[in-house]
Amino acid sequence: MDAQIEKQARIQRSIERTIENFKKTGRKNMNAAIVRSRIATVKEAWAQYQQGHDLLTTLVSAASRPTVEYFSNNLLDVTEAAFNATMDDLAVWLEELEPVVSQTQSIANSTVRSDTSPFSLSHLPTIRLPPFDGKYEEWEHFRDRFTALIRDNPDLSDFARMHYLTS
Repeated sequence: MDAQIEKQARIQRSIERTIENFKKTGRKNMNAAIVRSRIATVKEAWAQYQQGHDLLTTLVSAASRPTVEYFSNNLLDVTEAAFNATMDDLAVWLEELEPVVSQTQSIANSTVRSDTSPFSLSHLPTIRLPPFDGKYEEWEHFRDRFTALIRDNPDLSDFARMHYLTS
């Protein structure tokens, strides 16, 4: 039983020191793979701690637990709090090194246009679109021309598109 309690204490210290030791890595040596590795290590240590706690629970009777320091100090809860704080800190580090990209951000980034286009609004010739007066016969011609010249033109910013649409 004493050996198991010592093992529990070692695992607890390991979990509690994870962030301190992680910071010793140095900011420029940190990367997402190292953070993920530390997360896996902490999860494994926590699983071992829980197994050890289960073993101690079977070894020590409920009546004698108040006399055992491990149980009287409620070290399971203390270690669980340390585990959760460590996991939270590591999740923050991972987020900084490898931000989560949502689908909408991914789509928006895939259609980003270069702001260093060789053309600027002042250098572009005026695009003359025939005015659309609401006649259905002229709609397809207007739509096709607007799509080709304005909407699908990757060199135009949204501001330029709006300018041409309203002019």
